[in-house]
Amino acid sequence: MRFSNSSALLMISRFILGVILITVPSFGASLSGKVAYRNAPVTDASVTLYAVDEAKMTRGATYATRTSSAGTYSFPSLPNGDYVLIVEKNRQRVYQGKLQLVNAARKDIELGSKP
Repeated sequence: MRFSNSSALLMISRFILGVILITVPSFGASLSGKVAYRNAPVTDASVTLYAVDEAKMTRGATYATRTSSAGTYSFPSLPNGDYVLIVEKNRQRVYQGKLQLVNAARKDIELGSKP
């Protein structure tokens, strides 16, 4: 079978594009929310999101932000996947939970005790 240069180039391009599409994570997820205690915003709390691979028992990328004066936080562009969300105030962990993100999600956290 004989291929022209253009058809060979097209086949190679399709192969490379296929490999890229398989290996690049999808950034279709986002997370936002509010941290509060007795309905009052918890300001300047550290909010950390760890990507996790439960099958391999490994931790991946880390994303971090702080709550605003309104107690809100936001992670606008994340790869789809499993995460652990941790909130710390005054260097003490006040919340930890697991999340699975695929699209835009909201996670409001009402703390049970004063941070």
